[in-house]
Amino acid sequence: MRVVVVREWEHGDSVARWLTIPFHRVAATRTEIRATNDVRREVAISAAGAAWLVVTSARSVEPLGDARDLVAPATRLAAVGEVTASALRDAGWSPDVVGTSGALSLLEVLTPSPVLLVGAEQMRPELSDALERRGVEVRRVTLYRTVPRALSDEERQLLANAEVVLVGAPSTWRVVAPDVAPGAVVVVPGETTRRDVLKDHDDVLVGWGEEWPSAYTILTKRFHDIGPGDVTPNG
Repeated sequence: MRVVVVREWEHGDSVARWLTIPFHRVAATRTEIRATNDVRREVAISAAGAAWLVVTSARSVEPLGDARDLVAPATRLAAVGEVTASALRDAGWSPDVVGTSGALSLLEVLTPSPVLLVGAEQMRPELSDALERRGVEVRRVTLYRTVPRALSDEERQLLANAEVVLVGAPSTWRVVAPDVAPGAVVVVPGETTRRDVLKDHDDVLVGWGEEWPSAYTILTKRFHDIGPGDVTPNG
């Protein structure tokens, strides 16, 4: 089975810890984290009096740590997805609630106001829009931006030949989507990314981290004879 993981090089080791089969890696994006002083300044203003802090991605956890002392103990913590929740726990945070089926699954619990959302510059708008329609005050702090990179011919060929492609975020999918074969299975971390990928790819499976064994069982049935793989692993 030909497997490609679409992951930035500095984040690839976390995938290698749980992915149980050989894979190639393609870095479709790079992350630019905002300066610590800028993050601290904005969090100091936006976190003041916030009832909820919503962490929208695992990549948010590292830069948010630089402003952890500015978040009041009374502020409750919500994570979008199990991958984000796991990253928070690894960093010593304790999420009060996890949106296991995407950001909108947090909608009913995010009361009262105000709610502070932290994440990428291109944060998805569904949750903030739904909260604001309910009259909830929403604040936002950008912690990083994701910048696409041009893929090499070799990387594009790897994607075209892949039978399984693991994609960690909508921003990376937008880069690789034109090169992924229609018959490939795309494996994603959660429902938010799944919904985004389904806009232009039919076969999408949630199976990241702790959910990988279940996904692997499905893939085994799909491909029948999965041995050690026919790629040389470089993950």
